[in-house]
Amino acid sequence: MEVKTFLKALIVLPSSLVFNWAQEVIKFAPHLSIAKYTGSDRKKLSPYLDSYDVILTTYATITRDIDILQKFSFNYLFLVMNLIANTLLVCPILCARDMACFSINGLHQGSN
Repeated sequence: MEVKTFLKALIVLPSSLVFNWAQEVIKFAPHLSIAKYTGSDRKKLSPYLDSYDVILTTYATITRDIDILQKFSFNYLFLVMNLIANTLLVCPILCARDMACFSINGLHQGSN
């Protein structure tokens, strides 16, 4: 019996981009499972985050829910555009094997 492994990529982006990014993942990688960890019902989803390939969330959500998100070990952490101070302070607390920050000025890659 084959065991399903999940990509476990956390993508932090502006709230205005969550829908578009979800549509792009569906279009270009339909085999990946997606969770949109946003909105008032997001905490109902938290027990199941380990069973998704891609988790999309926002800057505001990550700062509010750091206590929940830091319990997970993500393989990849992507920070997309408009990096704000609070997000930069919170993100090192998250556990990820690889990290990439995308901004208007280019790409920064790091590894934990």
